[in-house]
Amino acid sequence: MRTRDGWRGGAALAVTALVAACGPAGDDVGFDTPQVAALDEPQLREHFTSGTTPLAGTLRALANGCLVAVIDGVDHVVFWPDGTVAEDTGEPAGRYAVTLPDGRMLHADTTGGERFSAVGEVAASGGVIAVDPDHPDGDFAGSYLGFCGVDAPPVMFPDAATFDVG
Repeated sequence: MRTRDGWRGGAALAVTALVAACGPAGDDVGFDTPQVAALDEPQLREHFTSGTTPLAGTLRALANGCLVAVIDGVDHVVFWPDGTVAEDTGEPAGRYAVTLPDGRMLHADTTGGERFSAVGEVAASGGVIAVDPDHPDGDFAGSYLGFCGVDAPPVMFPDAATFDVG
């Protein structure tokens, strides 16, 4: 079952992830775009305690389709401003477009992507953060981070208006 904040029911999500990876998300398969709203649970927000700061990086796609912000040479899984849509353009396959709520776009593939800066926050701890650490597949954030398999802390960008692309 999906809600505005992401998936509920880790088993369904795990099966969907195996079938569709993080690639093109639709109504039937795959992960939706990871958005800041997926971090609204107090157990997830406690990982983001340092406050937002200007960050600069390069967008890149991992081979499994997860998008990362490369900041200071380190891959960070991204939680985008609410209303952002990330999708595989299919031109060529594995080329991703991230459309911010105001229509601005960033592009990336496994070799690299567009540089950007935005106000964001890097989590205090790396790897998988979850509402219930004993069952990380029980919420969208835990499932998504587990699938992506990035050891560095995730990053969230709460406000699309702060993005400078290019």
